[in-house]
Order: sequence, then C-alpha cells, then structure tokens
Amino acid sequence: MKALKSVSHRNIVALLGHEQLSPSEYSISITFCPGGSPSDHLHKHEVRQFTLKRKKKVFGDILNAIEALHSLKDPLIHGDIKSLNVLLMAHVHREDIVPWAKLCDFGSSDSQSEAPQNGNITVGTVQWITPEVILREPSSPASDIYSVGMVFSEICYRRVPFSGTRECEVMTSILHGTRPDHDPGKLLKDHLTCFMSILDSCWLEKPEGRPSIRQLRDRMNEVFIESTLSSPLSSLH
Repeated sequence: MKALKSVSHRNIVALLGHEQLSPSEYSISITFCPGGSPSDHLHKHEVRQFTLKRKKKVFGDILNAIEALHSLKDPLIHGDIKSLNVLLMAHVHREDIVPWAKLCDFGSSDSQSEAPQNGNITVGTVQWITPEVILREPSSPASDIYSVGMVFSEICYRRVPFSGTRECEVMTSILHGTRPDHDPGKLLKDHLTCFMSILDSCWLEKPEGRPSIRQLRDRMNEVFIESTLSSPLSSLH
C-alpha cells in the first residue's frame, strides 16, 4: 500500500481502497484489468499474436511505469517484474485493439534508501530474477532493468526464460553467466534483430553496466523506428 500510495501513473494499477482485517491482514482494492497478463496471451491463446505494434506499445507502457518509479525523489524499486505482474486493460482478441498495460504486485518493492541489504527471492519468480538478488546483495533500479529484459525476451520469443529448468538449476545458471538463448528467426520477422544487443545489455552481471531506464527507452525507440521503416505496412497492425 505504501508503494501504491507513493505514485500515480496511467501504467501502474491504482490503489482504490484498503481495509485492515486483522493486525497482520489487509484487504486492498486496485484497478481491475480484465485483459489478463501478457503471459496469458503468449502461452494460452495461440490466436492472439503480439504483433510489432503491440510489442512496441506494451514495452513502452512497462518502461513508462518503471520510469515513474525510478524517477521518484526516493526511487522505488519494484523488485518482482515479470510477465505475470503486467496486466492489460482489455483482451487483445481483435487486430484493432491496442494493449494498455499496467504494472502491478508491489509486494516486493522497496525505496532505494530502504532497500534491504539482502535481496528477496519471491517464489515463482526465479526465471526473471537478478544475479545480485540470488547472491543476497542489495537491489537497485538496475535490478528492475534486468528483469525487464527477461520480460521483453519472453514476449519477443514467446517462451518463459529457462522454461523447463528446476529453480535451483536456474539460479546456478544465472550466477554462471547463462542467459536465455536468442531466437534470431523470431526477431527477423519483425526486423528486430538489433533487439538482441539490448537484451544482452539488460542482462549484464554487474548492475552498473546495465542501461538506465531512459537509455533503454531511447535505444528501444531507435530499434522500433528502424523496424517500422523496414517492415511492410501489413506487419504493423
């Protein structure tokens, strides 16, 4: 609740109300997002493709949300960015529907000044987790950038990072420098092969080497402009 109260943005779910049920339990009401998550559309609905135009919009919405968090006077680190924590305001079941994404689930978030010295590993999020959190080192805005790269990879390649691998093996692989394999064929379809270098920069082991949210946005915009200019009009819808 503290995190949601600290920021108001069109790409972040809003806290609409809350009630304390017991000393340790709260009930909260947030924005209803009937479109589900990108994960639903990518892995459960074969007919709903994330076209070039939809990728650009969803990526932009996610970056807008994170920039709002990182731009606060005391930057807020989300700490659990994954495809399941991005919600859509409408089902993408027709070609004329453009996604509107909102970031949710701030249960692992912390302000940068109050970030725990030991990172929190949330159950079910190992595939998107950062090396520093696995090592129980402090999180930073760069930790969100790493996880964003995993989400973008999942949307581009239509597969969950490290799918089919046990959680303990995933963590070991990440610490050894292993990252999800690229699929140039899927990127070539949308003229997005330059996206591989963007993902690689997000996944650097050292947080200080990763791009800032603004650097990431600028580079992505360049790639999408180049892709648009190289793509036939029919692929943009």
